[in-house]
Amino acid sequence: AGGLIAIARARLQLGRPGGTHVSEAIRLLRAALDTFGERHTLVTPDAQAIPYTLLYEARPGQSDLIVRHRGLHDGAMPSGASLLLHALLDLHDLTGEPVFLDDVRRILIGLSSAIDESPVSAINSVRALHRLALVDPSIFEAVPVEHTPEHAQGGQDPVRVFASDERIGVPASGAATLRLRLEIDPGHHIYAADPVPPGRPRDDAHDALVPLSVRVEGGEGVTAMAKFPAATLYQRAEPPVMVHEGVIEFDIELRRSAAKWSGRPLLVMTYQACTETACRAPVTIELDVAIDPA
Repeated sequence: AGGLIAIARARLQLGRPGGTHVSEAIRLLRAALDTFGERHTLVTPDAQAIPYTLLYEARPGQSDLIVRHRGLHDGAMPSGASLLLHALLDLHDLTGEPVFLDDVRRILIGLSSAIDESPVSAINSVRALHRLALVDPSIFEAVPVEHTPEHAQGGQDPVRVFASDERIGVPASGAATLRLRLEIDPGHHIYAADPVPPGRPRDDAHDALVPLSVRVEGGEGVTAMAKFPAATLYQRAEPPVMVHEGVIEFDIELRRSAAKWSGRPLLVMTYQACTETACRAPVTIELDVAIDPA
């Protein structure tokens, strides 16, 4: 896409007729955002909805990977996220279309914590932020720092996960049970598997939340069913949501599926930790538990 944009610029400077380079670059960047981008909405305590985009280096549900990595480091080779930002800014320069700046804003909000923690490590993204600020200085007023995704007091994850076993065998019939313990720091909570309070209709704000989930990835032949504990109603959010706080324990039932056992099945957990004023980006971790056929 960057090459196509460079060709389009060169043709303009030479006074040559426009080709399909810009439209093809747009097609490629849209495909990249659809494949590697994940849109979220952060709802602040004053009910302000802030859309942002997280960029990953793998497709969703890619079976040969444990987690979707977010590579944001700009070293000898710049990160894919920063290159995408500059390509979108170049498209705005060429076309004047504001939609490309909208994409840049959402991506930079998603990168805000990485830039804040180590601007030199994300220097190419910082350059993109500088370019956007020259066009739209209001970007610095859009989101208070305490409301940015992934912002927290310190960099340590406020959730610790422990499993009852390091290795578990799944029988051909019946189930194997694994006990999980989650310790959530005071002042934090995670969204429940079903964050919608009983009797309340689901709305767009609920759809933006990332609920607690446990699943099997990396192999076939086994399924996981979590018996989550009762959640607590969190009324300081708007709309109110169901959350877990403090220490929770629950069982995971592992059963053989109809598929042939293959690969290296792993238990993967996703959760999103929040305080009363801000939420971190969703976290996906691999549980340190080996799963074998019994």
